[in-house]
Amino acid sequence: FGYPCTSLALRSGFLIAAYGNGSVVVYNMRSRVKTIEIAAHSRSINALDMHPTHDVFATAAEDGFVQLWGINLAIGEVTHMFSAPIKDNLLCGVAFSGEEYKALAAAGFDNTPRCTTT
Repeated sequence: FGYPCTSLALRSGFLIAAYGNGSVVVYNMRSRVKTIEIAAHSRSINALDMHPTHDVFATAAEDGFVQLWGINLAIGEVTHMFSAPIKDNLLCGVAFSGEEYKALAAAGFDNTPRCTTT
């Protein structure tokens, strides 16, 4: 692919991979075929988290944004749902907070966790 894979998640036989060029790629694990590719960020994605019960995932990148994405694996579609800038911080982590997908926590290299809601 030419760029480092920085984060991975699995869901229903699909592998969701984040890359250093800002792309997110979804692979079918059974056929080993790339099914979806999106330009998710303008810089390297440092973290990706898949919600445990909802078909959504979050990304955090060096462009300073945390983004929320909906994924429909049955039709091969990813939909952008939410974006939040985190000022003056190089993001290195993201996680869902709670059972719903509307609260996200992000971490930066300055050791300060940030929370945002969609």
